[in-house]
Amino acid sequence: MEQQVQLGALIRELRTERGLTQQQLADRLGVTDKAVSKWERDICCPDIALLLPLAAVLGVTVSELLAGRRGPENTAPAVEDMVVSAISYTETARKKNSLDWRLLAFMGLTASSIIATATCLICDLAVNGRYLWSPPVYPSVGLAWLVCTPLLLARRHPARWSLAVLTVAVLPYLCGLGWMLKQPLVIKMSIWIAPIGLAYLWLLYFLCLRLHRRRWLAAGWGLLLAAPLAAGVNFVVDCYVDSSGYHNVWIALLCAAACFAVDYIQERWRKV
Repeated sequence: MEQQVQLGALIRELRTERGLTQQQLADRLGVTDKAVSKWERDICCPDIALLLPLAAVLGVTVSELLAGRRGPENTAPAVEDMVVSAISYTETARKKNSLDWRLLAFMGLTASSIIATATCLICDLAVNGRYLWSPPVYPSVGLAWLVCTPLLLARRHPARWSLAVLTVAVLPYLCGLGWMLKQPLVIKMSIWIAPIGLAYLWLLYFLCLRLHRRRWLAAGWGLLLAAPLAAGVNFVVDCYVDSSGYHNVWIALLCAAACFAVDYIQERWRKV
């Protein structure tokens, strides 16, 4: 406990010497200012993966950081090398275990997709004596598998890769589905609705990256952008069939206003 207290005081002292705010230090480390505040108030310690970059930003060795005090200038380099090697080995082993878990999840996803497809095929053939309703299931399961695979296997930016796959595959999927169902209307509406929906998803993705520390604000902007999305989709549907109106636009706007209000209250509370 004493060492944890020394560590929090050392982080606060070094951060102040370098003229950094908690938010600036958090931005350099890719964490929140709340996490830095907890370190300095001795509520918790930095994650082991952050020790190397934290020491570099604060201008001390990892050994000094772990000891919670500045050591003599002639500290043996061999000691520092051993500490850095131990941290690197631990982080590598943790990433390997995480990757193994993701591989197992990917294998489970693949097996589930195959089982679901085979079950639909067998049931359709057994009940109807031919493939009547099951063919549209195959591309649907395939699309779900393609979109989920980057979330499990991509080491960097999994959501971005998943969106990229969806962007490439969704329009051919919808057109193929309309052809299999013998519904040209599905193809006609998909040509307009799919680009609108994809543009919204990309905007929402980059919005969440930008505002990841203010979730209510991100939710508010997401719902605000959902209003023109809903209006556009309703307009396209109106061109072909009778829609149920534009009440979903007003619901999105009201929910956006509520999220903005919550974010405003939270920010005012933090400044008090």
